[in-house]
Amino acid sequence: MSGVTLPDGALGLAVALGAGLLIGVERERRKGRGRDREAAGLRSFAVAAATGGLAQWVPVPGW
Repeated sequence: MSGVTLPDGALGLAVALGAGLLIGVERERRKGRGRDREAAGLRSFAVAAATGGLAQWVPVPGW
């Protein structure tokens, strides 16, 4: 059985992005309407999670 091979760290990046999307969706559902609406939502959490996933994937010179 041949499977799809991912580059090192790609699975971690995908998990981070998926977790950020799930948290963002839940946040969108609960943040309210109108003037009382809070700022962070789906896109904010997805970007933050993807940034964290990339940070763990990219090698740091000298470490």
